[in-house]
Amino acid sequence: MSAPTTPMWLSHHDPESYDRCVVVAGRHVCRRCIVLYPAMLLVAAVQLSGAIPPGLGVALMWVAPLGVVAEWFGEHLAGLAYSARRQVVTTGVASLSFGVALGRHLRHPFEGAAAAPAIVFTVVCLLAWFVGSRRTDAHDDAWEADFDVAEAERLASLRALLDQPASHTKSMSSSTAPTSDGLRSL
Repeated sequence: MSAPTTPMWLSHHDPESYDRCVVVAGRHVCRRCIVLYPAMLLVAAVQLSGAIPPGLGVALMWVAPLGVVAEWFGEHLAGLAYSARRQVVTTGVASLSFGVALGRHLRHPFEGAAAAPAIVFTVVCLLAWFVGSRRTDAHDDAWEADFDVAEAERLASLRALLDQPASHTKSMSSSTAPTSDGLRSL
């Protein structure tokens, strides 16, 4: 892994994932963050102004993040390829939820109606990440092919040992061979 060229607070991606960033003044900035934070702050200001009815705000906090959660599941569990366009759209929609939650949190810290969707979606996404991170990637399957080849060679060697003619086996000497009564002679 090469060293990052951008501070982690601007791009929390390794250089191999800089496709998830935009370049601003020569620095990589996370694409999701560059969409999320300005939109979320704008919606939070609208929420604080009282322009978003409480019922609509609660609905937005539960419904608006579903696209991001589905995208997260798709990428971590179903092998969905990354798409910058899809990320911008789902993040823009989810910023409605995060903005409403931030506005409500600023008025009533850790209000249950705002905390519940945040906790639920965080736990669900963490579980998807955990399960997905335990799976092997397609490029990591080479070990399995190597193992299968080694196992086939081992089995072939064992079969070859079993198929050897009896003349290669040691015969018992007559002095230790069992007698007709089952006892060994000395």
